[in-house]
Amino acid sequence: MTYYLVKLEELRTQQLKGSKFLTTQQINHIPSGFKNNIIWNIGHVLAVSDDILYSNIKSMKPQHPFDITKFKNGSKPEQVIDRDTVASIQEAFGATASNFLRLMSQASLAHPELQYDKVVSRIISNASLSFLIFHEEMHLQAISRIMLHL
Repeated sequence: MTYYLVKLEELRTQQLKGSKFLTTQQINHIPSGFKNNIIWNIGHVLAVSDDILYSNIKSMKPQHPFDITKFKNGSKPEQVIDRDTVASIQEAFGATASNFLRLMSQASLAHPELQYDKVVSRIISNASLSFLIFHEEMHLQAISRIMLHL
């Protein structure tokens, strides 16, 4: 379980380093032949990871200071995302794994009779976490392709 969350954190740290110096215009740019931009892809993987990680504990799902539904499946970028909202999305994107790990540690402390992995496996499966990494990598590759057009 922890392996997947560490991998998620590594992927997101890498992506944030690669996009942190982009302008608002660049991060919102949709190159010819593409349907989405960089910030939509980041917001989308955040929305999907929130849905997957918190599918069995919906009451604990993070509440973001931006409209996460703009990044759900079937959505597309409809307006320019301003710099403050971009920063909020990036901050939430970067904090997902550590926030979820912290939540799992708290759950484990609340149930000392259970091993950590047993507590976590009641909340999310390895298969779900594996899919999450696959989905993440797919969208991070899309971001890399978009960045070639900036």
